[in-house]
Amino acid sequence: MKRKFFAFIALISATLSLSSCLSSDDETVEYTHDTAITAFSLGSLDRWSKTTAGKDTLLKANVTGSNYKFYIDQAQRKIYNPDSLPCGVRDTAVLATITAKNSSPMVWMDIDKTDSITGYYSSSDSVNFSKPRLLRVYSNDLTAYATYEVTVNIHQQLPYEFHWSTLAQQNAQLAALTDQKALAVGSYVYVFGKTAESMKVYRSAITDGANWATVTPNVSFDNDDFQNAVALDGKIYMLSNGKIYSSTDGAEWSQVAENASLKQLIGASSQYLYAYDATGIQISKE
Repeated sequence: MKRKFFAFIALISATLSLSSCLSSDDETVEYTHDTAITAFSLGSLDRWSKTTAGKDTLLKANVTGSNYKFYIDQAQRKIYNPDSLPCGVRDTAVLATITAKNSSPMVWMDIDKTDSITGYYSSSDSVNFSKPRLLRVYSNDLTAYATYEVTVNIHQQLPYEFHWSTLAQQNAQLAALTDQKALAVGSYVYVFGKTAESMKVYRSAITDGANWATVTPNVSFDNDDFQNAVALDGKIYMLSNGKIYSSTDGAEWSQVAENASLKQLIGASSQYLYAYDATGIQISKE
């Protein structure tokens, strides 16, 4: 490929020399050594999807690539799309429309051997963008070039899908809970759970999730009180026998209110607690 490219350069040089010789005495042909990529866009894109039977299928020309703007950072020599393409877009065969200053020639560098030329740019040739690619643009007089890194960003997960990974395996403490409720408060995740004997509280660092420590409350809660645990503004609130308690660590609790009519704490917004009583949902603003 390198031999072909150097032959291509030699051919262009010879053509330029011939053009100069054929020009009249009154005409001067000048070729600049200035070069840059000035525009970049993608064509129609194929996208992988699932059939109703759950099998993979390729939807041809399913995404309009030109709807996704690409930024050209001339200082860093980087080309990228700030808004990622939809999940499932096939990135191994993509058509790109690229414009260079002064219609300068462009070549793609090899996807793995980035110091080797893999071919000349053509708007009709598909490109593998499964990883960042280097695009080299030469000046018209072939005395200089600039290399751009092209990155095509694609969402890696569908917006309505959540992928979970197992952190705590065969944890006997958590496995013993017949019901449970988890809250994220401060730097920890708390699990409030029910056993036949009592309510249990465990916590793990929010960056961990694999190692859990027992938390012993200074208040004796009923084993069904776990369902009343609610987080608000860095504190945990618990309803037990008409009394509302708060804690910052799950261990030290203090009573903050009393309302015998309340049946259950059900949640919290950014400012308020919500609870059930015999008449419906009640809001606490204090």
